[in-house]
Amino acid sequence: MGNPISFLMLFPLLVIVNGMTIGDVKESQIYIVYLGDKPQHNDERIAESHDDILASAVGSKEEAKKLMVYNYKHSFSGFAAKLTKAQAKKLAEKPGVLRVLPDGRHRVQNTRSWISLGLSHVGSPTIYFIKQTWGMESSSELWIQLILLGIWPDSEAFNDEGLGPVPARWKGVCKSDGLFNASKHCNRKIIGARWYIKGYLHETGVNVAQFNETPEGTPSPIDIGGHGTHVASTVAGSFVSNVNYYGLDMGTFRGGAPVPD
Repeated sequence: MGNPISFLMLFPLLVIVNGMTIGDVKESQIYIVYLGDKPQHNDERIAESHDDILASAVGSKEEAKKLMVYNYKHSFSGFAAKLTKAQAKKLAEKPGVLRVLPDGRHRVQNTRSWISLGLSHVGSPTIYFIKQTWGMESSSELWIQLILLGIWPDSEAFNDEGLGPVPARWKGVCKSDGLFNASKHCNRKIIGARWYIKGYLHETGVNVAQFNETPEGTPSPIDIGGHGTHVASTVAGSFVSNVNYYGLDMGTFRGGAPVPD
């Protein structure tokens, strides 16, 4: 295969999007503040600018730091924060703020994977259609980011046979948490994995210690429901031979972009 670098980049979440108030019981809820493209490569300065914008709506930098939930400073510029409706409205009127959206929870549902992913539904969903739809000349630079309910890394669909080394310019993190062991579960296919749950905790009033006592257990990128694993393997699952379902022979499994062309 030479030195291909088609990687599956995962940032699994235990909850897709977080933090709506329940029947106006809470005064504040989480809002996503979208500021557009990142203006510079200094991530620390971008985060500071987010603090400044939030402080202008909530009164002080100290208060802004308390209300900040997440900073988005890699693919785009923005942040998530706990705000009242009045504060959110004030932020939306600030120069440079493109949108302010209340966070919400989405149900897991999908029976038309390729249409949902924005890929062509004509013919077989192969690398050819992925490149056509996403305007790529080669899939060798294809990194896929999935924001889902986790991944089951022991699945053969995520073996890294035929893939080259992780490129040096990859700056993401494969983080051990709970049942997820980065040294064991990450490879040249799964090159990044983290979980995010602050919004869910704000919505429910549950703390991490209490969450650990729920059926979901300690937060981690491990998929306990199967949905994240299904989507990830559909998009970029590796070739797996001699697949069968309860004894029924089904042949060879593969995702849409198993390895680069």
